[in-house]
Amino acid sequence: MPTDFSANADKAFNYALGIAKSASAEILVLHVCSLPIPAYADEPEDLKLYNRKQVARLRERLEIYRNIAARDQIAISTLLVDGEVLDSIVSKSQQYNVDLIVMATSGAGSLKTFLFGTRTAAVIAASKIPIISVPATFTGGSPRKILIAMQERESVPLLAPVFQLGKLFDATVKSVIFSDNTDPVAVYLEHSREIERAAELMRTSYKIAHLAPEHIVGTGFTDTITDYIEGHNVDLLVMVTHAQGNVPHLLSFSNTREMALRSGIPLLSIHA
Repeated sequence: MPTDFSANADKAFNYALGIAKSASAEILVLHVCSLPIPAYADEPEDLKLYNRKQVARLRERLEIYRNIAARDQIAISTLLVDGEVLDSIVSKSQQYNVDLIVMATSGAGSLKTFLFGTRTAAVIAASKIPIISVPATFTGGSPRKILIAMQERESVPLLAPVFQLGKLFDATVKSVIFSDNTDPVAVYLEHSREIERAAELMRTSYKIAHLAPEHIVGTGFTDTITDYIEGHNVDLLVMVTHAQGNVPHLLSFSNTREMALRSGIPLLSIHA
């Protein structure tokens, strides 16, 4: 779990705590800093002293997370890295064989001009490890109602983390496929067939007896999914993210990025 020690990051940490406690998992808390390089300074000894003080201060702040997790008897490690944020998160997640990244998201400005928490957006685009992004406005707890926004049954083999979470928290899992109300009838019919085929594959692959798929229609993917989430009290959205340049359909990275802000609930993004 990457942290910048903000209130939003603390919210993501609490979400990670809930998962770790239920799964008997370990949490790795990562902070990435950028320390000045003494070799290029006029007074290198002063910078070395400054860096030592910064490292000591940051380690103290990381120790707070360790104390909280220890209180709940959750295994935890902390890691302080001097480097670039995106590269450090991706590389350390791979190095330590992380199963899941939990990060905070935040928005700036209006929904039309938002800066979606650019660091979280960049990690979602770059990481092959599933990521749960927890929005600043989220006030709920562990997932109880999970929604999978499907596009194609080829994504079904990637959904194991979803059903693992569902089992951990005894959550209901529902799958939907979206059609725009301007789509041709042939597209609508194909979507209807596809959601049924995907649901059957999920039942077979993950031994789920009850998984009622639903075909939803509206104007615009994000607006329709957001309305559905609010109307059905969904508290975790799942999307399989495709690189936008390769995939023209709805579950491109740009739609995943917007949903992370728009939905107001945690988003589990799985890289295709």
